[in-house]
Amino acid sequence: MDGVILGVPGFQIPFTEISFPVDLDESLILFSDGLTEPFENKNFVHSTLNYGTYQLIEFIKKQDYLTLSAKTLHEKIIKEFCGQGKQADDVTLIVMKRKVLG
Repeated sequence: MDGVILGVPGFQIPFTEISFPVDLDESLILFSDGLTEPFENKNFVHSTLNYGTYQLIEFIKKQDYLTLSAKTLHEKIIKEFCGQGKQADDVTLIVMKRKVLG
């Protein structure tokens, strides 16, 4: 497999390409560890554990994610997980929804 992995420029790292169907009205959310491991976020009290992927999944489940636009869901996730605090790492979040055009 040739190409570059998103966020890993200049490195030759082997990877496996996969494909899977995304049905109508389904969402695909891609994120980096910078989203789930923020620092100094005023929205939650830090402990030795990071905010975590589990908390991200639970947050998304509590949203009306089936009817929210990808943009709105993206904004809600960033606000909840990044707040106004300083980040220790870069944050990548891509929210996609498959919709019928027209």
